[in-house]
Amino acid sequence: MTVLSFCRHFTLPETEVYSVYPPADAQGCYRNSVAHITMWNKTFPWENQIQPGDRDNRQGIPFVTLLSISEREGACLREMAINELTATEKNEPDIFYPLTKIPPSSSETEQDRVQVLEMPVSLFCQIAPSEEEVALLAHVKKVDMYHKADDLISEEGMFSVVTAGRFIPSANLQDQIALKSSHYLVSLEGYHGYLPGGASFDKLKKTYQYIRFVCFYSWDVYSQDTGDAAYKKIIKNLDCGAFGQKDARSSMLKHGYVPLEHVTRSGEKTVSLYGGPLSGFQPEKKEFLAGYDADGRIVYEPEYGIFDMSYACAWQMGRLMALHHKSIALELIKQRRNRVYRAAVEQSDYLIRCHLQEFTEEGDFEAYCLKELLTELVENSLIGPVKEEERG
Repeated sequence: MTVLSFCRHFTLPETEVYSVYPPADAQGCYRNSVAHITMWNKTFPWENQIQPGDRDNRQGIPFVTLLSISEREGACLREMAINELTATEKNEPDIFYPLTKIPPSSSETEQDRVQVLEMPVSLFCQIAPSEEEVALLAHVKKVDMYHKADDLISEEGMFSVVTAGRFIPSANLQDQIALKSSHYLVSLEGYHGYLPGGASFDKLKKTYQYIRFVCFYSWDVYSQDTGDAAYKKIIKNLDCGAFGQKDARSSMLKHGYVPLEHVTRSGEKTVSLYGGPLSGFQPEKKEFLAGYDADGRIVYEPEYGIFDMSYACAWQMGRLMALHHKSIALELIKQRRNRVYRAAVEQSDYLIRCHLQEFTEEGDFEAYCLKELLTELVENSLIGPVKEEERG
């Protein structure tokens, strides 16, 4: 019996991508950051081969890599059919693409449209990793999913990660706008020997002007160098008093408390104080009312004749954040059931002790049982349930 296994060689569904860094269309200073992409499939980077015919992938080299290219470097992304791509050598002799036909194990057809990254060979020589480097730029990551969101708890927690081989291009401090850079997850299938340091690398540089790659996924990032002075400036500007209340007369306001409108459970409207968790002052120890709810954390400030709702809000926020995670909610239900079970066992033991405490001497309990049971048997009061067919 012949078993055929098919896989994708030219396309990748977006649902296979778990996350990217930096996030798509993010803006900031990423000059010291390296882009990477995380995928659900833990084996994806090794499912195909960089060397044709190496079905076992004995070298363990991933067939994908991540390229970070700025908008000034002359790369472009275009769409074409697979049959046009495999005919590159015939129709466009100055552009290099190694595959001349669809691999037999491919699930795509010649008419399927794919994303293709095209760049000058000179740029490729500057930014492309060698085969040894490609092997170091992909790995499998194991993540504990227990404390993740509800829709992720049941996942295995094994992801594949592909990292770029260069820092993200960034605009200079003098530039007025951030520099746009694109990150491309490209296929290296068929590029064995054509990467820097390979046997055919010199031939590639002399023969071709452009090079093409199948692009599985791409996203854009905007980066601008802010310099070290910007960080010092931000820190100095933080000296503005707690929540901007530097000149406030009240000590409560100076410590970061703000008066907010408060609607009580009965529908009445009042004003209460609230202080967030990021206040730069050590909070005073408070005496709380009895109870295991948010209302028990309401503090009355007699000096101002007003309630402080800070601890009540913190308690309620913590409760909601905990219940948001399915794992924590299930653990709370489990503990509650265990408490009910233990209480039922203790109550049962108490009742048994109450009923049996009159039997002080050895043998009294056995004599009592024999007497009561024999009496019920004699009086026909201790009988089993009668079936319907026996009644008739």
